[in-house]
Amino acid sequence: MADDGIDYSAYAGRVAFPRTPSDLLSTSNCPACFATLKSTVCSACGLDLGHPDAAKLYDRSVAAARTLDERLAIIGKMRYDAARAQSSVPAAEPAAPVISEPVVSIREPAAVLPAASAGAASAPRRSSVQVTLLIVGVSLLSVAAIFFLVYAFINFGVVWRSVIIGAITIAAIAGASLLRRRALTATAEGIAAFGVVLVYLDVWAIRANNLFGTASTDATLYWGTALLLAAVGFIVWHRMSSLRTASIVGFTTFAPAVGVLVSGIAEPHVTWVNSAFLTATAIVAAGLIHPLARRAGEPMLPERVIILVTTALTLLGALVLSVRIYERFEWASAIGLAGLAILAGMHVVALVHSPTAVSTLFGQMFAVFVGMSAASAIGVSVVRQGDPDAITIVPAVSAAAVALALEFSFRRVAPPAFRRVAATATIGAAVIAGLALLPAAVMAIGDAAQAAMTGVRNAWELEVTDTVTAHGPGIPWPVLTLAVIGALVALAWWIGRLFPDRAALVAWWAAFVLVTAVASLRIHWLEFAAWMLIAVTSLAALALLRGVAGAARYRPVLVTTMIVAGSLGYGIGWATTSTWWIGTLVVIGVTIASRSLVKSPGSKAALLGSGIGLALLSVGSVADQLTLHSNFGLEVALADRFTLTAIAAVVVLLGAAIPDGAASALDRRVEFWVAGSASVVALPIATILATRMPASSRSALLLPEYGTSLAIAIVLLASLALWIGLRRNQPLRAERIVASIAVAPALYLAVSAFARLLALPEFAMHVVPVTAAVLASAGSLTITTMRPATPGRLTTPRWTRELGVALVGVPAVFTAIRTDDGLTWLVLIIAAVAALLLAVDRDGLFSSGSPRHQLGWLALALATAGLWWRLNGDRVTDLEFYVVPLSIALLVISVLIALTAGRETPARNSAAAPSIALGGLLVSILPLGANAATGTTASALWLFAVCAILLLGGSAVVGDTIRRRFADACALAGAIGVIVIAAGRAPHLPAEALERDGWLAAAFLVLAVAGFLQARNRVADNHRLRAIASQALGLVAMTLVLVLEVPAMTDVATGGIRALTLVLLFCAVHVIAFLVSGPPLTRLVAFVAIAYAAIAGIAGAQLQALDAVELASIPIALALLATGVIHLSSTPASRSWPWLGPGTAVLLIPSLIATVDERPLWRLVGLGVVGIVVIVVGVVRRLQAPFTVGVVVVLIHGIATFLPQLRAAYEFLPWWLWLGAGGALLVVLAARYEQRIRNLKDVALKFAALR
Repeated sequence: MADDGIDYSAYAGRVAFPRTPSDLLSTSNCPACFATLKSTVCSACGLDLGHPDAAKLYDRSVAAARTLDERLAIIGKMRYDAARAQSSVPAAEPAAPVISEPVVSIREPAAVLPAASAGAASAPRRSSVQVTLLIVGVSLLSVAAIFFLVYAFINFGVVWRSVIIGAITIAAIAGASLLRRRALTATAEGIAAFGVVLVYLDVWAIRANNLFGTASTDATLYWGTALLLAAVGFIVWHRMSSLRTASIVGFTTFAPAVGVLVSGIAEPHVTWVNSAFLTATAIVAAGLIHPLARRAGEPMLPERVIILVTTALTLLGALVLSVRIYERFEWASAIGLAGLAILAGMHVVALVHSPTAVSTLFGQMFAVFVGMSAASAIGVSVVRQGDPDAITIVPAVSAAAVALALEFSFRRVAPPAFRRVAATATIGAAVIAGLALLPAAVMAIGDAAQAAMTGVRNAWELEVTDTVTAHGPGIPWPVLTLAVIGALVALAWWIGRLFPDRAALVAWWAAFVLVTAVASLRIHWLEFAAWMLIAVTSLAALALLRGVAGAARYRPVLVTTMIVAGSLGYGIGWATTSTWWIGTLVVIGVTIASRSLVKSPGSKAALLGSGIGLALLSVGSVADQLTLHSNFGLEVALADRFTLTAIAAVVVLLGAAIPDGAASALDRRVEFWVAGSASVVALPIATILATRMPASSRSALLLPEYGTSLAIAIVLLASLALWIGLRRNQPLRAERIVASIAVAPALYLAVSAFARLLALPEFAMHVVPVTAAVLASAGSLTITTMRPATPGRLTTPRWTRELGVALVGVPAVFTAIRTDDGLTWLVLIIAAVAALLLAVDRDGLFSSGSPRHQLGWLALALATAGLWWRLNGDRVTDLEFYVVPLSIALLVISVLIALTAGRETPARNSAAAPSIALGGLLVSILPLGANAATGTTASALWLFAVCAILLLGGSAVVGDTIRRRFADACALAGAIGVIVIAAGRAPHLPAEALERDGWLAAAFLVLAVAGFLQARNRVADNHRLRAIASQALGLVAMTLVLVLEVPAMTDVATGGIRALTLVLLFCAVHVIAFLVSGPPLTRLVAFVAIAYAAIAGIAGAQLQALDAVELASIPIALALLATGVIHLSSTPASRSWPWLGPGTAVLLIPSLIATVDERPLWRLVGLGVVGIVVIVVGVVRRLQAPFTVGVVVVLIHGIATFLPQLRAAYEFLPWWLWLGAGGALLVVLAARYEQRIRNLKDVALKFAALR
């Protein structure tokens, strides 16, 4: 272009030639270099697409793409005509011209294929849009055809009905076949689907019109025959036309049609169960048609999958139905299942000869059915006969025999394919055998468990000669079943030469049978002795087999047998007083003796721990037997039991603390954890029980209290001291740490027992726990100051002892606070002493460099709490006496800390001093501010004034570092005070009171001014943090006003003014902050302000404070549009959606929604006028967001306004005619989809060119 005399082509710069016409149409690539665009300025070549001529460039690109498309179409036509002319050349000629595939919408160079293979070339990809159009169109045509058929049935005679129906069906079938020959495959398949629907409508119409007397025939028989003929017809139609729709429908409906036909034949003569079984069997047999579903020698997968899935599901249903067929003939199920097995086998054979992935999958599935059917045939018939003994043994044995036979056979079948399916059939039979065997196994296990549980349910209530098994003296069929199957399996594996490899499995089964068979002895002492003998024998066998070659595979069997038999014997032994201790000693002895059979130190230690644990669990029963015939009550019995357990545990713990050569370090660790766990459980429970029981019951204990508890606690302390102090225990770090933690709780038990032994008053017992904590703290400090400060020390870390102190002291403090028994203040004071002892280190308290000196603050807090508790007890109510002295003390401490740090060499600024000052101020401001919420106005005003002075004064200071930090502390405390007072005072005032608005306005003003003061520049300061602080103050101010003003909108008189004021205030803040765009009025504040404006507007509308939604939406929309216009004018590359879209939506959509309920004339007219203005502005200014939103809103508004007229036009014609017309239109559109979609793409691309 050179209209102004300049040749601009010389300035084109980097320009690439398009590879395809689609490059010219893409709006995501640069039109010059075709690089991917990330903004309106290309990052590769620098072309600016924000130029006004960008739209003109796009129009030229579209025209060039169309020209190239026409050029490609001419080339394609030339090659197509040449190929057609060359197709008549004899095959002997050496070469054939090449043709290209049809050109699709994205113009890639078409691949060329020889003309001889053109028919085998893959068809062009079908667009999902085209397929969707066809599906919807055909569906609509089908629905219209159904209702047209009903209409013809009502309004025409038989002849005309038949002519109309037949003509439409023939036309659809012929049309689909003709379109398929013309290579319009997608459209042809759609019409074929319509033809299939018409065929089934014809089938219904023949019977409805009573053609050939069909109305008088049985309905099921008619439909079975019709569906079968239709299926065969569809298959033939597919063979002649290659339409897949006909093939899929024909093969899919063939087997169900046969089933319906058989059901129609059998239904009048048999019950519904027998009819259903025969129907299912017929479908399974008809499913053998699946090998015929082939095309060009290759299987058609969809058809085969549908047939096989239908057959498999039906076969599964037939298996279920076979249980109830022909109930008068007991062996009918066996015959039926055998027939199903044969049919499933035929399917397997057919599938094996078709080696595909689908055939393999379904072949395995049908093989499972073969095994399941064959294995369950005899068992199901026996179950139907109802003999319980036969039901126990026959189904399991017969199923196991079938599974073993299948296994024997598949190992001798030569072809690998048949070997795989035979193995799968074996698995199916094995599953049935397992399910059939499950009742016998459950009953056998249940008998053994019941016998063992006798000792738990009837502890010490039986005699050794009593019967403990529920079943009678007859044959134990469950155990016999297990034994027969085991023998059968062993024999089959012996014959099949598999026994050497599977001898371990036979051993497992034999052990299972042996252990469960003991329950058949029925007498207590026989079962107890048998199980104990099995356990001991297993242990002996393990000892004898050590070192024997090949015996390793039997070790798991023997170990499991020993454990299970010993556990069962131990359980049943508790049924009598004569056997429980024998069983306990035998089990403990077997467990300890088993240590000699293992080599792993971990296994040895585990066995030792198991033996000790069992001993500790059982030792308490000695007390029960000693007091068996006493009637002192459950509480005394429990106390005696836990006392003996605690004594045993503490003794074991003491013994484990002393190293010896017999026990390894790991053994001693296990002893520690087992005995320690028992001590943790038993000793506290015994102490609590002895403490709470009355003196009369306490005198009935086996061991005297509280001397026994004191002795146990002293021994426990001694054992813990040995664990901690002995040098040889130093490697056992974890155990020593736990022992160190346990010292303080053990000391508490000792102190408590000693105090009770001295018969101290009950109220004095409340200070015993915290006193023990003080003693433990003192001891910990003593050890710390006296120990050598060298690595490898004998003592444990100090924190372990302090954790023990916390375990005692913290619950004591909380308990004292909860009970409030008059000594709570003393408990708090003593706890403060303990915390002070913990805060002291070797180098003192205040001069200490250790972090533990911070615990001094905890001591101060506890002492203060104790003081306050005592003041409260003396009924002192003035809050200032509680908080002001503490605040003054903290402020003095902070100043002294700052002065001390400044006098150091070199001088430093203490970071802790301002924090302490902040805490001191908050100690008074927070409680007094909370109290001011309901106090007098005068007290609230002076406190608010003090906080405002602190906030503004602290924000105004710009001095040196330490002064500024103290000023920041004052500002933060003042801000918190202002917020607390305003937020606490305003909600307690009525909604109509102006004082409520005054408090919020004052708080907003003070926080806003402080925000501007914080935003000032300071020397050597973090400007980013200051900016954040200034913004935070502004956001808090707006949030405070919003949260507390919204509830006041419910007032009828002032609610609307409040809502409108909030909206206007936040909109103004939004616009001003957007213009300033600097702390404290940043973009973040602007966005939050407009969001708050929206919340205020929504709240006003919901609370009915605003008479019209436009009172809120219009100011918000104007604010958004103003800031959006400002941004677009300053940033030409920005899009209109993020900057004008929200404002336009807020301007139009709320009013549009409001027209649903309220439709005044001013709103209807105004919405239409404003919407049209927005559209015009969008078109004139080339703005996409206003244009789109305006068009959508105007369309919806227009449709909603003129909906009655549109409904009248729709109801003028029958609704199914609209469906038919729409379906026909969609089918036509699908046939001419490519050209239409290209036109739509042009429109969409022009729309995308808008800003």
